[in-house]
Amino acid sequence: MKKSIVISIVLVSLFATTGLFAQGKIYKGIYKLGGNIMFTSSNYETDFSKSTHTGFIFTPSLSYLITNNLEIGGNIGFKYEEMKSEPKNTQYGHTSKFIDRNFGIGPMIRYYFNAGNFYPFIGGSYYYSTNKLSGDNKSEDRTYAVFIGAEIFLSSGVAVEPLAKYGITNYSQGDEWKSFSFGVGINYFIVD
Repeated sequence: MKKSIVISIVLVSLFATTGLFAQGKIYKGIYKLGGNIMFTSSNYETDFSKSTHTGFIFTPSLSYLITNNLEIGGNIGFKYEEMKSEPKNTQYGHTSKFIDRNFGIGPMIRYYFNAGNFYPFIGGSYYYSTNKLSGDNKSEDRTYAVFIGAEIFLSSGVAVEPLAKYGITNYSQGDEWKSFSFGVGINYFIVD
């Protein structure tokens, strides 16, 4: 995971300094249509067991710049996740595996910084989701996340977006999971 982040930062820095990308604009009145594909990983440990979650998230989005550099919008998300729980001692149970298929929706906010040919950003989001777990099990979850990334313009209206996100998910069963996600997206900027 750390290798992916380092490689992404190096690639973004390399392309930004060589001037290979077109100059795009982030200003009031622009709509943005886009989406991200992310890899997520989280671990949870108690005195009795250790759980690991890995998965992929696809998140289409629509947003609007309400002022220069400030964007609000919404996401629709689809997630596939595999969960594995292992007891620390076999007297506490056995290894179990679950599959989680998830659909969710929620708002987001971002603030952009102008750095020449690309726009770094910070943001936050809330995500409400319903899950179908292995078998007939279902749950409702709420995720709060903060993220960083950059819009790197390929043309005046199209940008690629590397992104890193840290989230806390509260499951309806009472559990809380912390996760780190890393991904990439593509966005199309539409002038109002």
